[in-house]
Amino acid sequence: MLAAIIACGLLLYAVFLMPGSHPHHPKVTRLPKRPLASVSRPSAAVAKTNLYYGLALGDTLLGLNSSKLNNELSSIAATGATWIRIDVSWADIQPQNANQYDWSALDRIVAAANQHGLKILATLAYTPPWARPTDCSSSQQCAPASTSQFAKFVAVVTKRYAPKDIDAWEIWNEPNLEGFWQPAPSPLDYTRLLQASYHAIKQIEPTATIVSGGLGSLDNSRASIPQVMFLSDMYADGAKPYFDVLGYHPYSFPALPSHVATWSGWSMMADLPQSIRSVMIANGDGAKQIWITEFGAPTNGPGALATTSNPNYALHADHVSNALQTNMLTDAITQYKKTPWLGAFFWYTYQDSGTSTSSNQNFFGLLNYNGTPKPAYTAFHTAITK
Repeated sequence: MLAAIIACGLLLYAVFLMPGSHPHHPKVTRLPKRPLASVSRPSAAVAKTNLYYGLALGDTLLGLNSSKLNNELSSIAATGATWIRIDVSWADIQPQNANQYDWSALDRIVAAANQHGLKILATLAYTPPWARPTDCSSSQQCAPASTSQFAKFVAVVTKRYAPKDIDAWEIWNEPNLEGFWQPAPSPLDYTRLLQASYHAIKQIEPTATIVSGGLGSLDNSRASIPQVMFLSDMYADGAKPYFDVLGYHPYSFPALPSHVATWSGWSMMADLPQSIRSVMIANGDGAKQIWITEFGAPTNGPGALATTSNPNYALHADHVSNALQTNMLTDAITQYKKTPWLGAFFWYTYQDSGTSTSSNQNFFGLLNYNGTPKPAYTAFHTAITK
């Protein structure tokens, strides 16, 4: 499952940074453990020689038979993308107990990805019923009851797939959001999970790249923790030695990434006085890269529409026109190409997951649900192959 990012949720963060600036939203009163440092974004454009483009797919490949899977991956490779980000779900692989494994679906996906020349960023996450804490039993997004039990799963997965060319591992997804770390996010508990997972992987594959769980742009859940604050707390809790790359999801819709706004996830990466980069630099991690493991914008939904001529900030637009999605994609890749500390870019996602406008989550694809391309599909191919 992937993040339910909506524009009104992003605006909550603005309330935290600038109380009273958006009177329609409640204040967030949570205080950080320590003051956050400030930094200016580098202005010099540096030519990048290593550009890594991918598509964040979540669990969408799991239900495909071999023929459909190969067709899907062939189509993805044709875009010019060389990576896919997929869920490696503990809940799917060990649904019943700690002693039984079902590798059938993941084995097919890994083999097919290798056949099509697609590297895999594997997101290790999601708790089966038997491994959930007693106060969180109804969702696979529950935090594991036992960090060591999760680490055992991570070790078994690494032993199986490191020889099959998986060498990049993302530890959980959006652990700062209540929807993905239930019953409530905890920087300390996540840092312990990150530490245990890091050790489990590095003992087997010392050269593996460990990506911290992609921090989500703040949603509208009361227990979620703003990403800059969560990262600061992770460092305070000792996370620094236990990730090679920082994962981040800089959603900014309906604004372009280059448009600086206090509520924009992209702006929070480096454009604001208190930012993801400022926290990294203050903690001596300025040399580490950020991987954008999700970025995108939905083209339909239940709320207001944003267009290129009217981004509809006042109405908190929750989806964008095809033209604005295309502009956002092109602008994001332009920013990525000229930013030396951005190491990879994953667009979320390849194809719309449905047609119901009750949720904007159905409309993040480069393709419509029926498989026809949106204008953003051509823009993606052009931007990453030229």
